[in-house]
Amino acid sequence: MTRLIALLAALLPLASVSSPVLAQTLDLGGPYGNETGCRAAGGEEEPGEDALVLRPDRIETRELICSFVQVLTAGDGTKVVTALCDIEGEEGRSVNLFSIAASGTDPASLVIRDEYGAAWDEVKPCS
Repeated sequence: MTRLIALLAALLPLASVSSPVLAQTLDLGGPYGNETGCRAAGGEEEPGEDALVLRPDRIETRELICSFVQVLTAGDGTKVVTALCDIEGEEGRSVNLFSIAASGTDPASLVIRDEYGAAWDEVKPCS
């Protein structure tokens, strides 16, 4: 019993050490967006109601910013993203899940879906 107590006492300081955790990102090489989103991402105009921008570390719409916390890769290459979302005009943050996968119709595009599988939009690299 004495050895167990000594072992626990030795491990206790390790349990209290906090290590910084970095948010994970997508390997994109730049922003992706729908037509309106790319114009907004380039600073050409204010985001319209249908603007959607996918950046390596977040998803942006006119009223929503979702910062990535975790990015996992499924066997088929789909990215499963856990994000903390700030919604304009609302207090607090929500936890949301997204899937991001290659488009079935355009190899340069990605499709963003919510946790229920509903497609948000297809995004392309912004030039």
